[in-house]
Amino acid sequence: CKMTHCSQDRVGGIQKSVRVPGEPICLEGKKKQMLYVGRLCISEKNPIRLLKIWRRLHSVFQDWSVIIVGSGDAEIEMKRYARLHKLPRVCFEGHQTNVGNYYRAASIVCLTSNLEGWGLALTEGMSYGCIPYTFDNYGAAKDIIDNEINGCLIKPFDLRQYAAKLSAVMSNDC
Repeated sequence: CKMTHCSQDRVGGIQKSVRVPGEPICLEGKKKQMLYVGRLCISEKNPIRLLKIWRRLHSVFQDWSVIIVGSGDAEIEMKRYARLHKLPRVCFEGHQTNVGNYYRAASIVCLTSNLEGWGLALTEGMSYGCIPYTFDNYGAAKDIIDNEINGCLIKPFDLRQYAAKLSAVMSNDC
């Protein structure tokens, strides 16, 4: 490659990381799981919000579970919150190097961040057929999700609305 002065054996392509479905997403064949993938960091990602949302939903959706993949300084606080509020069906999977099987199994991928640049977990989840949910508090959210078409944008930090929007999908088998 002459313009950049690099050898061609060191240049390669990157496959498109996100599959754009040709038809609406159907949850048939997926597990009834809400998935969080990312750092467990309160100041940026604030994943404990997902547990607060789950607290509103778990008694109604007894066949659903929450899977949390990641590690960080909020892990102990999150486990304590789950125990304190006796939240059932919450699985802490820790740091994983291959998250494909988690996305493949889950129906919904959730972000509850205070801030994001690009919600990579959302686009990764979408590539595996997960329905993405996130707060509408960063510019890229609207680039990733067409609200209520291929996912859901939630009024920033409104846990009640987040739970209601999840409930609508969780109540539907397909």
